[in-house]
Amino acid sequence: MIFSMTAFGQAGATIDGRRYTVEIKSVNNKYNDIAVKLPPSLRSFETALRKQLAAALRRGKIFVAVTEETVDSSALPSINGEALMYYKEQLQDIFPQLNEKDIVPALLRRPEVWEQPAEDTESLWEKLQPVIHEATEKFVAYRRTEGEEIRKDMLEKVAVIRRALDEVEKRDPGRLDRIRQRLGQIAASLRDKADPNRLEQELLLYMDRLDINEEKQRLRHHLDYFLGTLEAPDMEKGKKLHFIAQEMGREINTLGAKANDADIQRLVVEMKDALEKIKEQTANVV
Repeated sequence: MIFSMTAFGQAGATIDGRRYTVEIKSVNNKYNDIAVKLPPSLRSFETALRKQLAAALRRGKIFVAVTEETVDSSALPSINGEALMYYKEQLQDIFPQLNEKDIVPALLRRPEVWEQPAEDTESLWEKLQPVIHEATEKFVAYRRTEGEEIRKDMLEKVAVIRRALDEVEKRDPGRLDRIRQRLGQIAASLRDKADPNRLEQELLLYMDRLDINEEKQRLRHHLDYFLGTLEAPDMEKGKKLHFIAQEMGREINTLGAKANDADIQRLVVEMKDALEKIKEQTANVV
């Protein structure tokens, strides 16, 4: 199962006269990096929320926002008349020339003038847990859906590489025969000018350098390993898939360098193109 690095999840509920909305979104990142934004009443729970989400959300740059909106007048702050009159009198004593039009806006900006309804933040945090859980579930479901599309794309690209490799297998014997024929002609022309034993050794060494059997075998092994990892049940596998893709690239590059054949070079280009797309997708996987 594959999970995409990018995702979005949202849930909301009305709790004690306020509407709370939890949004979780993410973009690609090598590590687990969680940024949290909470209303003042919940800021003391930021560390707890980070720990709660870290295990579930795994890798990615993750943005978590909890917003608060009052929907019931009983949850609105009320004016502390005693504090308001106290500040008003103080200001008028100091600045008798001020009128109420000037004083009132300034007074209403004083936090002491407003009385917040009593809040039990521990109780609020507990009531908010189902909302956080729902947003997290939607986020993970989104990752799973997007991940399935990435998985299908990777399977297609692996199939492209495997088909090209099969074509290389078919063409390889003919390639070696053509090279042997050319080398035989060269050897025949040099028989009178070079030591026959030394010439034979050099030709054998050259043929050995052109042999691509090991590269073909290792590439097949890497393809199988990649598919096995792709279908594994564990959630976090993006880095591992990327490492395997790098190993596949090394074998394809070596195969292309040793092939000395135009048709096989064309197939190598096809494999490289498919592999680049695979690497791009591994960066999108958790």
